[in-house]
Formats: sequence, C-alpha cells, structure tokens
Amino acid sequence: MKISLVTKSFSLFAVIKRKIMKTLTAKEEEIMGYFWDKGPLFVKQLLDFYDEPRPHFNTLSTIVRGLEEKGFLSHETFGNTYQYYAVVSRDDFKKKTLKGVISKYFNNSYLGAVSSLVKEEIDKDKCTDCGMCEKVCPIIEQASHIERYDIPKVFAAYAKNDAIRIDSTSGGIFSMLALAMYDKAAYIGGAIYNQDHTVLHILSNDPDMLPQIRSSKYLQSSMEDKYDNIRKRLKDGEEVFFCGTPCQVHALYKFLRKEYANLTTCDFICRGVNSPKVFLSYMNMLERQYGAKATKIKFKAKQWGWHNFSMRVNFANGKEYCKDR
Repeated sequence: MKISLVTKSFSLFAVIKRKIMKTLTAKEEEIMGYFWDKGPLFVKQLLDFYDEPRPHFNTLSTIVRGLEEKGFLSHETFGNTYQYYAVVSRDDFKKKTLKGVISKYFNNSYLGAVSSLVKEEIDKDKCTDCGMCEKVCPIIEQASHIERYDIPKVFAAYAKNDAIRIDSTSGGIFSMLALAMYDKAAYIGGAIYNQDHTVLHILSNDPDMLPQIRSSKYLQSSMEDKYDNIRKRLKDGEEVFFCGTPCQVHALYKFLRKEYANLTTCDFICRGVNSPKVFLSYMNMLERQYGAKATKIKFKAKQWGWHNFSMRVNFANGKEYCKDR
C-alpha cells in the first residue's frame, strides 16, 4: 500500500536575476527572506527583525538599494521615504537558479547534475558489471506502472492528540499511521538526527523511537543497509511501514523488485532536500556563536502558533536560537 502526504519543504540556496545569474551575499539573502515572508517593507521596519546589536539603518538601506539595482526589489514612494517590495518570487528565484546551473554546467541534463552530486564508490575488484545498480536507480529507471485517477482521491486529517500535533511538522498524520502500525507489531522506517546533526533512516519496532522519527528533517538522510533490512523483515513475514521522500520510496520498490502485502509506504510532496554539508556548516556556525553543542533541532517549531513557524535550536548550555520563518 502506498500513501502520499502533502507537506512542504524549502531550499536554503539559489541566486538569479531573470536569465543572468546574480550572486547574493549572505546578508542580501537574509534580507530578501524578510521581503518574501513579510511583504512590502520600509527599511526602518527591517530593523525590528534584528536582535541587539542591530545593524545601522544606513547599512540596511545600502543593501536594500543594492538589491533593487540587481532586480530583486522595487519600491513605491510615500512622501520622502520608500517602501520596498520583492519583484522576484522565492519560487522563481530557486527554479531559475537551478535551471541556470544545469544549463551552464551540465548541458541541460538533470541526470548529469544528479550523477555529479551522487558519487558511488565502486570496488572494481568486486563489481561483476551486472548493471543491477543502474536497474534499481530511481533516477535512471523512472516509475513505469503508475495508477492515475481522473479525479484525485484526497483526504484531509489531523491528529486529535494535541501534544503529537504540536510536535509534528504539519498535522501529525505520520505519527497516527505509525501508532496504528505499532499495534500490528510493525517495524517503522523513518529519519532521525545523529549526534553530529546528520540524518539517518532507521528501522525499529520500538514505539519509544517515534518522537525522534516525528517531524520533518529537511536534509538528505543516509539509507545505508536499510533496504536490505526491510527486505529481510518482509521475507520473515514482518509488517513494515516505511516513510521517506518519493525518490526513496521509489528506490525501495525498485530494490525489492516485487510487491509485498506486508509493506506499507508513505511519501510526501517534496521540493528537494538540502545538502548535509551546507547544513553542517550552518550548525557549526551556530555552535560557535552560542558556545555549546546543539542538543535539539526543530525546523518548524509551533510555540508561536501555526501561522508563525520558527526554527529553534537548543544548546547544551541552556541557550536557544529561534528564527522566525
């Protein structure tokens, strides 16, 4: 059985101006984020988004004017002051950047881009040239048997348990599905954080692991030995519930090469996962700033409500980083 959940993802990077690629500094990207999230703003309003010590008004004004020159912002005049607004949407910004990079560096080949990012280490002494790695690759071998409906079948739901719903990225549906599968003594496959802030998929029948699996991680997770473990459990007659990105779910089916009645999979609408290397660099920066190791990461904390998500990072020294998204 295959289940798809609707959720959201985000991307940390991308830089464009129409067909000409423009580079933005970290500060420029940060300021564009405020315009994308908040809408039209006066420069003085930007100051309210910063903690002390705040940047100088003239510094922000110079950066905003630079963004207008690059074609990312425009303005309306109100008396003797300007209100700025974004003229490049966040989605267009990401899409055109990706398209430009693939066109410039990969000869318009998305497969070439993926191949350059995912480098397999092959032991030439053990390789038999059977071609199996290519046959099960979800990028090279696209899904062939897809059942499509004239009218989509859509169901809306959320967890009634307040604690689960608040701790979840969206409505907590994954947790409710997992709890139902635990009742069948199933093994649950999902992503958790490692101590070094990378993400790893696990396969466990321990309900105490659910809080770690719950909530989106927004990073590429390691699938090392998980497909083998899932196949072993399935052949032993165990129930398995696997949740992952669409490409991970598709790869699992390609790997198994047959349908299993005791396998239930759940994916979600994904707009791409972020680079672990970039995220680790970001976490290293935060740990230096706060002087301690991060102990908890939450990409969509709901302490401020559903309509005001924030990213929160807790540190071993009791400090907390909170960024309004």
